[in-house]
Amino acid sequence: MASAFDRTRLLQAFELLGADLSARGLFVELAVYGGGTALHDLYASVYVEAPPDEASLRFRSVLQDGPR
Repeated sequence: MASAFDRTRLLQAFELLGADLSARGLFVELAVYGGGTALHDLYASVYVEAPPDEASLRFRSVLQDGPR
């Protein structure tokens, strides 16, 4: 059975993760070396299921937008 999640809080958490990675200089490394896959794997390890399509699309858009 799929776990319920709060979509808004999840997206906020990924925004904060992106800001933190950017501040540490890791954002570009993730974007170049399969960051979408890393975020997908992180989600799966937390929720023990694949992320929904809208979350997967958000992973890509966060990486494409780059640091703010």
